[in-house]
Amino acid sequence: MVPTARLLKVISALLIAVLALGACSARPGTAAVVDGRTISENDLSVASSELSEVLGQPVNSQAVLQILIVAPTMIQVSSRYGVSVSADEAQDFLIGEAASSGQQVAEGGYDAGTVTVGRYLLLDSAVRSSTEGPAIGADLQEEFAGLNVELSPRYGEWTPDAGPTPVQPEWILNPVESA
Repeated sequence: MVPTARLLKVISALLIAVLALGACSARPGTAAVVDGRTISENDLSVASSELSEVLGQPVNSQAVLQILIVAPTMIQVSSRYGVSVSADEAQDFLIGEAASSGQQVAEGGYDAGTVTVGRYLLLDSAVRSSTEGPAIGADLQEEFAGLNVELSPRYGEWTPDAGPTPVQPEWILNPVESA
């Protein structure tokens, strides 16, 4: 039989270890938090996977994350100028893209994150061809610069101009420096 004092020490050590590991990430399973709105790792994974299926080729999850971060702002700003794309239009666009790529169309439609990316892509094209394009672009740049984005360390750091930028942690040495 294990003495009670020893058992308590083991349990205390395990609790401390669990708490320490939990502190490594403020929000486990979170890819990014944008002005209080959470983009989960799962949402990012599903959108990346579905977009890869739609296009028939792999997509860069960093690029998908960047779009998921800025798309709500794009939707809001462009609608102020009368340029809008509905979720249904984005679903139709994604279905059309999948069909033209010879890919299977998702049964029951695409996930909300994937639809958001579709809306962004359609809006980007509409804004570029709009006479209001330059004004919308200027407003977007201003809004993007004001976003409060907290990325998971896995995706690096956020800069409004470049989006998620990979960062090498300080504790990893460059091979040239260690030689």
